[in-house]
Amino acid sequence: MTNKLSVETKNWENQTHQEWIKRVKKELKLDDLSDKVLHIDKDVIYDPYKDYSLVSFSLKINNFPRQSIGMIFNPKDELSFNDQIMKLLPYDLRVIRLELNKEMDWNAMMKGIHMNLITWIVDASDDIWHSFTDFVSNNHKNTSVLSTRNSDKGSNTISFSFIGADDYSSTEIINRLVNETRESSAENIYLEVKIGQSLLHTITFLRAARIAVEKNFADKKLIISAFPMVDLLESDVNQQIIMTGSVAMQSSMAGVDFLFPVSSSESTEIETKRLMLNVQNIMELESYTHKVEDPLSGSYVIDDITQQYLDTVG
Repeated sequence: MTNKLSVETKNWENQTHQEWIKRVKKELKLDDLSDKVLHIDKDVIYDPYKDYSLVSFSLKINNFPRQSIGMIFNPKDELSFNDQIMKLLPYDLRVIRLELNKEMDWNAMMKGIHMNLITWIVDASDDIWHSFTDFVSNNHKNTSVLSTRNSDKGSNTISFSFIGADDYSSTEIINRLVNETRESSAENIYLEVKIGQSLLHTITFLRAARIAVEKNFADKKLIISAFPMVDLLESDVNQQIIMTGSVAMQSSMAGVDFLFPVSSSESTEIETKRLMLNVQNIMELESYTHKVEDPLSGSYVIDDITQQYLDTVG
């Protein structure tokens, strides 16, 4: 067995790409590798036979963010929303995404909440957005508020939301991000994207998006929200929490600002939300993820695929 393996190893580098694919199929006993290969755009995939130059890889995120796990709320009434937020605040709730379809009594809704300790991301029509931001500016100074839509008033942010769209590939998202930002005078860029469980895809795509902005717009700030939709991937609540920890770790390595692990929060018990929030605290206490900047910079495969994404930027 040892001799056979040594002979195969010796000849491995001389095999063509077709022979390599044939061998993989044989080893996995599969005729179709579509579910086994990297789920990355076809024009951005690691080629083990390409002669890559290590000299060109000097990729590093300069402004690496501290990741926070956030919660999504679509409040039906002011009191129940306030009650939920007050229960979650002790567990380091740092970011909230508000999905608003009507104007609320903001004073009752935010009673007792120090709004400046939270980043507020608002998905609402222009009228509701203006009402909310007017309330914030009049009552809660130094509060960070972002809109998922591009408003004509009071916003210095250009927003891109792809969480409800499946029509864009990762390369198209990065190109649109760069091209539309080039035409905007906004200082901040807010990006929302769905992510999967593929480690190589998630990390390289998001790193490339952040590096593309830093290389092209040194004076602008990119804010990334990632949505893994764990409730759609796994129905068991305990498995959702475990999955959140795994996705949170890879997202923190990719330079994500905000991670929203549940898409339909109303169906999620407050205890589950609390446990998901504790994931970020455990990561910081156990892994020091908030103290290490761009930990995968210099990784050959990560830098390679990241660079391939950047090469597609127009």
